[in-house]
Amino acid sequence: MDTYHVLSVTDEVSVPAGSYQGCLKLLENPDDPEDTDIILYAPGVGRVTEESTSGQLQLVALHVYE
Repeated sequence: MDTYHVLSVTDEVSVPAGSYQGCLKLLENPDDPEDTDIILYAPGVGRVTEESTSGQLQLVALHVYE
């Protein structure tokens, strides 16, 4: 079972898809060093970046359909 700790609700992040403020920053599985991730969610967008022991993922494009 995954567990999460809220690290911040005011983080700012810049990724190839843009810059976002007021991001939710979560620490996933803090008790498992091999499966610990730091994930940032931007308001109205969703997951924009994730860091793990194996590397980093970043949002590179955002398409809004209306």
